[in-house]
Amino acid sequence: MAPVRGKVVVGVDGSSASLGALRFAVEEARQRYVPVRIVHVDVAGEVGSWTLGATATVGLGSADQSRGSRMVEDALVELFGGVPADLPISVTIAAPPVGPALVSAVSEPDLLIVGRSRRGLARRLFLGSVSAYCAAHAACPVVCVPRPEQPRRSYATKGRQHKTIQR
Repeated sequence: MAPVRGKVVVGVDGSSASLGALRFAVEEARQRYVPVRIVHVDVAGEVGSWTLGATATVGLGSADQSRGSRMVEDALVELFGGVPADLPISVTIAAPPVGPALVSAVSEPDLLIVGRSRRGLARRLFLGSVSAYCAAHAACPVVCVPRPEQPRRSYATKGRQHKTIQR
């Protein structure tokens, strides 16, 4: 086995696109035999970092946890039932803005994975695109994972018109 070089860095904000990116990041890290660093940007300005390991327990609902750390742990529980035991995971809570925070978390041998939302043109022009910023400024390869498709048809009976045949 080759020596471990780099890490897989993933941005997580709780959206369905970022959950898809987190799932992809964990699978990619398993194939590369490298650690995962989860980066969450907290608008409240709280910053910090810690490492989750095989023996770490997820402290659901702990009063002393920041909102960002609870969101990251909730994402791990939703996707994997807890912290995956087979690879080291570190978490970084960074200050805004999102794009520069993700870019500063990577170096050349890393892989950056971000979720790509389907925001409208007006929102992208006003807020900017995090995935486009990362692709343009990161010192490593960037993977943009699209948000999972929503079902196009509803199978609910609500709102259907039923015809009655009179004889």
